[in-house]
Amino acid sequence: MSRINLPEKRKVGHLTLLRQGREISPREYNALAAGERLTMIREARGRQKYALMVEARDGDSLVPQVATQELYLMMRELGLEDMAEAVTLASPEQFTSLLDLDIWTGDDIDIKKATVWLQLILDGGEEAVCDILPAMESELVVLIFSRLVTVLQGPEVFEDEDVIDNANRLEGLYDLHYIDSENAKLVKSILDVLFQQQRAFFLWLMEAVRAETPSMLLEQAFQFHRGRMLDHGFSDPVDAQQVYSYADPHNGTAHYARKADIPSPEPMASAPSYVVRADHPQDLLGEILAAGIDDETAWEFSLLLNKVMMADAVDPGDRNALETVLGRVYRLLSLGLEHFAEGHADRARELFEELYLQDIFRAGYSLTLELQQWAGNMKNSPVFRWLDETYVHFLEGLLERRPRFYPGLGPDGNTQMQEFATRRQIRQATGWLEEIEAQEHLFNGGFPFSLEKVGDASLDGCVPEVAEDLTLSDIFLTALANKLLDGEFVPDPLPASRLVELHGLITTDGRVDAQLREGTVAWLEELQPDAGAFGHYCLDLWQQEFCPLAPEDVEPRYIGGLIIALGR
Repeated sequence: MSRINLPEKRKVGHLTLLRQGREISPREYNALAAGERLTMIREARGRQKYALMVEARDGDSLVPQVATQELYLMMRELGLEDMAEAVTLASPEQFTSLLDLDIWTGDDIDIKKATVWLQLILDGGEEAVCDILPAMESELVVLIFSRLVTVLQGPEVFEDEDVIDNANRLEGLYDLHYIDSENAKLVKSILDVLFQQQRAFFLWLMEAVRAETPSMLLEQAFQFHRGRMLDHGFSDPVDAQQVYSYADPHNGTAHYARKADIPSPEPMASAPSYVVRADHPQDLLGEILAAGIDDETAWEFSLLLNKVMMADAVDPGDRNALETVLGRVYRLLSLGLEHFAEGHADRARELFEELYLQDIFRAGYSLTLELQQWAGNMKNSPVFRWLDETYVHFLEGLLERRPRFYPGLGPDGNTQMQEFATRRQIRQATGWLEEIEAQEHLFNGGFPFSLEKVGDASLDGCVPEVAEDLTLSDIFLTALANKLLDGEFVPDPLPASRLVELHGLITTDGRVDAQLREGTVAWLEELQPDAGAFGHYCLDLWQQEFCPLAPEDVEPRYIGGLIIALGR
């Protein structure tokens, strides 16, 4: 078996006790208190979780206290083929929920997957067959067996004395046709066990298979399945989209409903351990989770996570996909909480306890939706095609199905697309959208030239060679260069012969001259509020690619941010 490691930390009430972590034997493991062993099972993953379950002397009482989704993740990670021991420890309710997660595809079952679970039951032994199947949700059991066996004739066709003579033979009571020859042996083996040891259930099952209309049986089983899934937060994918619907985040929280009691979908079990992240960032939500939350709130967190998974069409058995969605839920909850609490920890704790987590999540997401709508309006502007690549990347992030934050316009040089998580990102994105709006106003009436004429101009013998390759920074810096050289602010191609002269005018100690920067930014701000940032952006291009060069190293073909006429 896998090694059993004694955790270095042990929770006792609100205290965390430290001890030396070490490898322990199964005997030492079973000498620990049941509560501590349950905690170890819940916090373990994969093969280690499985080992702790099957090695526990009282696994049949501990495993039903583990959330079904944790069991399902373990089984998906390890594969179902060798899970018979775990199946014998799960409660019938857990087993039904595991089937809910695995064998249903839309509004019907996958019978091939169902037979894998039947094989697991049979591999668990006759006791597992007799304990699990009769206690499962009856419509589901009948639906599965109706897809595997057809009852051609029942006891009524035999003489009474024949029934008595054949009372111990399965075929003596029912004439059966096994629909799938590959699974005939499996089905017959299970029915034999039920016939011998659960006679009343066997008779009921056969009569139910005979009597039920297939379409009505499927509908009944599906409705019960749907109800159980809803109890766990797994809404219909269409209905689940509501979690991403807009909710005005700017009018405070007075209009939000106050939280009522949230029933646990699994009264015997605690919420899945993965919903409370172990790596808490230093934010308001992280502080709340690190201090500990009650099981009711953890279940609420789980229900929200499951709803978001349905909205995002995520397989709940895919650990990596689950972790991705969990991160998104965490970040948007954190964003909504930070927005409402305005950074105050005490207020954040109050709101976390008072408001439904889904409302906080929607508020956080709505802040990003507002940015997305704003970006969508900008994309329809005629200026959009001229935007510099960095601004385009920023808008593209906002226009994704779930808006994302592109930090490339910031000072730290980070260009990795991120999901929104903080008010700081919202403020930055808002500021950059205002910068783009300012650019739109500058180039639509603020400057003494039109983009339309720039687009129609011939650039033969220039760098770049075609107008389609130009950006707003190219146009602005070329016009600025002409103004510095000749006094006219127009984006006419700059003669290559004047580059060295321009270099001398704009450069001080390898950088853009401070007075030039200050004056240019101030002038742009006079023309259009918020346009100064665009000036800094453009001059930074000169500072990076042009000013550091020695005059003798200036090469027209490799100077960015300018329209250069090579033959002049």
